[in-house]
Amino acid sequence: MIINSLTLCDFRVFRGKHDFDLTPRKKYDRKRPIILFGGLNGAGKTTLLAAIRLVLYGKQSLGSTISQKAYEEFLADSIHRSPANLVQASNSWIELSFSYSREGTVHCYKVKRSWNKSKRDIKEFLTIEDNGEQLSSLSREQCQIFLSELIPLGLSELFFFDGEKVADLAEDQTGKVLQHAFRKLMGLDIVDRLNKDLATIVRNAGATSQSENRKNEIEALEAQCIDIQNAREQATIKIEETTKQVVDVETRIDQISKSLEESGGAWVKTIKEDETKKIELEVKQDHLKSQLQQLFSDVLPLAIIRKKVVALVNELKDVQDYRTREHLRTNLASRLEKLKALLAKQSVPTDLALAIQEAFGDLLANNPDFPSSLARVEITNRQLETFRRCANELIPSAMNELTEIHTSLEDTSRQWEEAESRLNRAPNDDSEIQADFSELKILSEKRGDLRRQIAHAFEEKRILLSSERDLVRKIRKLYSENVDHARFSRSVDYAVLARNLLKDFVEESTSRRIGELEENFTRALRRLIRKEDIVREARIDPESLAVVLLDADGKSIAKSDLSAGERQIYALSILEALTRTSRRKLPVIIDTPLGRLDSKHRKKLVESYFPSASHQVIILSTDTEVDEQFFRDLSPETSHAYELIFDDQERCSFAEPGYFWRSDHERAA
Repeated sequence: MIINSLTLCDFRVFRGKHDFDLTPRKKYDRKRPIILFGGLNGAGKTTLLAAIRLVLYGKQSLGSTISQKAYEEFLADSIHRSPANLVQASNSWIELSFSYSREGTVHCYKVKRSWNKSKRDIKEFLTIEDNGEQLSSLSREQCQIFLSELIPLGLSELFFFDGEKVADLAEDQTGKVLQHAFRKLMGLDIVDRLNKDLATIVRNAGATSQSENRKNEIEALEAQCIDIQNAREQATIKIEETTKQVVDVETRIDQISKSLEESGGAWVKTIKEDETKKIELEVKQDHLKSQLQQLFSDVLPLAIIRKKVVALVNELKDVQDYRTREHLRTNLASRLEKLKALLAKQSVPTDLALAIQEAFGDLLANNPDFPSSLARVEITNRQLETFRRCANELIPSAMNELTEIHTSLEDTSRQWEEAESRLNRAPNDDSEIQADFSELKILSEKRGDLRRQIAHAFEEKRILLSSERDLVRKIRKLYSENVDHARFSRSVDYAVLARNLLKDFVEESTSRRIGELEENFTRALRRLIRKEDIVREARIDPESLAVVLLDADGKSIAKSDLSAGERQIYALSILEALTRTSRRKLPVIIDTPLGRLDSKHRKKLVESYFPSASHQVIILSTDTEVDEQFFRDLSPETSHAYELIFDDQERCSFAEPGYFWRSDHERAA
C-alpha cells in the first residue's frame, strides 16, 4: 500500500482546503521512503494522523466503546472555527488517495469522508472510488466494512502509531499490551468475540431447555463430552511431540546428507531426490485415499446394484405413466357423460351418440390393474427425476472418477515402490561412509514410523470428534424433548464444534507466529539499542506473551533495569517486529517518535530504523526531535518535507514545503 495524497478541508486547526502529496519521490534514480512533517506543538501533526485514521475507520478510530452521540459530538467539534469569520463553516471533509495491490492487480482508491452540521444533527457521508469509478452500489455501512476488510483496524494500529502507543509498550511489565497488539495482529480478537457468543448460545440453550427428569442424563453425556475433549487434547499433544521428533530426525538426516555430499557420495543427491519424491508421493497417496473415502461416502456404493436401480427407475416411470393415463381416462369419461346428457336433452339423433361412443370407446375402456409391486408407491415427478439422475448420471460419473483415482493411485504406488527400491539398493561398500548410510537408513525408517504415528493420531482425533458429534446430537435430542425443536435444533451442536475448532486454530496459529516474532524482535532490538552487547536474545511466552530479555551469559534482564530511552527503543523494536511478522506492506506513520531518547539512541533510529521501517515512512516531528543535524542525516532517505506553521492571529495552521531549516537546506528538503 502507498498513500498518495491527503486532503483536508476545514478540519480542526486547518482552515479551508489543504493538499499534501505523500507519494515517495525518486531522487538520483532511487525512491526515497521518508516524508517528513515538522511542526511545533499544536501545529497539527497529530491532526494529520487522526485524519488518516478517521477517514479510514470513522467511529472505530475513536475506540470500540465510543457511543454514536459522542462520535457525532467529535465530528461537530472537528469542524474548524475561525474567530475572524462571522459565518462559521458547517461542514468538513477528508480525502485519502492510496494505491493497494490485490491479487496481483494495483487498485487506486480514493476515500472521502465528509459531514455536515445542522441545528438538529450531524450527517455523515462516505464514498469510495476504485480506479476512478465510484462504488455507488455500496451504502455508507458497506463502504466502511469494505475499508475495514481491506486494512483491518487492529493491524493499522501497528503501522499508524504515536508516542502514547510507544509509551504503553515501553511501560508494559505484564505483557498485556503486547498480547493485545499480537491478538489484533492475528485477528484473534475477532475469534475471542465469536467464542464468547458461541459460549452464550450453549449456556442459554442448556439453561432454557434442561428439565429435571433429563438433567442427570444430560450431565452424564456432557461428562463424556469432556472426557472425549481431554482425549483429543492428549492426541493433539502427542501429534505436537511426535512432530518435534520428526523435525529432529529430519535435521539429523540433513546433517548426514550434507556430510555425505562433502565426502563425495556420488549418489547422495539421488537419495535426497528419491526421499523427497517419496514424501510427495505419500502426500499424494493420502490425498487420493481421501478422495476414495469421499466417493464411498456418497453414491458410489449404489454402483454395485446400478442395474437394479435403473430397472427400478424404469418401473417407477411406467407406474407414473399408467397413473397419468388412468387420470386422463377418468376425466374424459366424466366429460363424455356430461356431453351425452346434454345431447339427450337436445333430441340429437342416436347415430351421433353411437359415433361418439365408437370414437372414444377405446380410451374409455377400463385398463387392467398395473402388474407391479410398486403400483401402490406414491412418488412425485421431482422425486422420479432425482432417481433417474442418480441412476443415469451420478453413479456413472462416480464410477468413472473411481477408475481415474484407482489408476492414479496404482501409478503413485508404483512410483513409491520404485523410489523405495532405489533407496534399498544403495551401495554399502564404502567403509568410510557406511556408518552414515546405515544411520541415514535407520533415521528414514524412524521418520516413516513417526509419520505413521502422526497419521494414526490424526485418525484418532477424527474418530473422537465423530463420537463427540454423536454425543452432542444426543444432548440436543434430550433438549428438544422438553422445548420447541425449532429453538434448539442445531445451535448447541455447531456451537460446541465451532468452539473446539476455534481453540485448535488459536493454539496452532499462535505457536507458528511466536517464533517468528521472537526472531524479528531480537534482530530489531540488537540493531537499535545503543549498548549492542546488552541483549543477546529475547524470548516470548506463548501463553502470556511476556517478554524475557537475556544477556550474553544467558541471564534474564529485568525490564526495570533499562533506562527510559532503552524502554522506548524496546517498544519501537516490538512494533517493528509486529509489523514484519504481519507480512503486510503498509506505510508506517510515526507521531513524535523520539521523546525521552538521548542523542545516541536518536542517531540509531535515524540511521537504522526510519529508512528501513517500511517502503513509505511518514514522520511527524518537532524541531527538538529531528533537529538540524538529524535532518541532514535523514536527507539521503527523505523524499520531501513539509513544515506545519500555526498562525496565532488567524488561529489556524498551514503548510509550506521544506523543513524548519529550509532556508539553509532547501535542496536537501
